[in-house]
Amino acid sequence: MCPRRAGAWRGDLGAYDENGTSRPTVFQEINDGTYARAEGFTYTRTMDGRVEWEIRAGQAEYSEDRQTARFDKVEAVFYDENRREVRLTGPHGAYETNTQNIDVDGGVRVVSSLGYALETPSLRYTQDDRTISGDEQVFVRGEGFSLEGGRVSLRLEGEFLVLDGNVRGTIWKPAPPAGATP
Repeated sequence: MCPRRAGAWRGDLGAYDENGTSRPTVFQEINDGTYARAEGFTYTRTMDGRVEWEIRAGQAEYSEDRQTARFDKVEAVFYDENRREVRLTGPHGAYETNTQNIDVDGGVRVVSSLGYALETPSLRYTQDDRTISGDEQVFVRGEGFSLEGGRVSLRLEGEFLVLDGNVRGTIWKPAPPAGATP
């Protein structure tokens, strides 16, 4: 039996002005090869009834000819089998509708529900192997450690992180809780 995959575009989710007032989604046909433009939307990818990931953007432009949606103010949330989250944010991104791969650039930040944060100029999510990777300098920080490397690969299932290329790191003992005595 084949797994059931689905995706759904939803407009008007998370689209609010500075006063907290909901803004309606606006779709327009554009003459430059872009099929539609939308403000404030979410795309959710599900498999067998389970949400695998969601991507939200302040603005998106979709081109059917290029099979690509381009985003501004991107936030993607990826879920593993235990519903742990990896949240990726950045100013610009693109979604390839034929491969379901996602690129985010312009200064990317990843925050894991396991307690670490990662920063790098750009990252790519590859749907086939559910991996987030980047080939530029990356910084990873968490409680009691700081790492730096030239490349990163994060496999979402099991949340397995690999740094490569001139890796350096610092590990320290976390400070004791306030009021604790040695």
